[in-house]
Amino acid sequence: MWRWLAPVWICVVLVVSIRNVGPSWSAHLGEGVKGTWTQTGYPCAGRHSCVCKGEFVSADGAERLSDVPVHRYGGGCLVGGGSVPALAEGRIVYPADGGPAWFASSAGVALCAALLLLWGWTDGRRLVRWVRWVRLTVRR
Repeated sequence: MWRWLAPVWICVVLVVSIRNVGPSWSAHLGEGVKGTWTQTGYPCAGRHSCVCKGEFVSADGAERLSDVPVHRYGGGCLVGGGSVPALAEGRIVYPADGGPAWFASSAGVALCAALLLLWGWTDGRRLVRWVRWVRLTVRR
């Protein structure tokens, strides 16, 4: 059963990774709206699902995003509502240097593509042979 569910899960992860590649690379290259992210809260939905939420304000004050996390990947939360320079790409906020999100997204795309190719080479060929066998037996 895992042979047929694995490619479905791989495709789901691939789609999510592809959606994140563009904004994360833009932030890595320093593109996007420059501004400041200030931590406003630390809501927890369970034992291990706490997220640092905050407010992003662009440098010129024209754009405000509230209740957004900053994608820091392991940077932890700021103490006492601190502020950090940040970049916004849509509703996603990254640290000013872009952070390592670009690497995680790119690695996710590469890994999923490689796993799909491997699945196609092993189990995908088996599926094609089975379909051919069914067609031949139905014709007889």
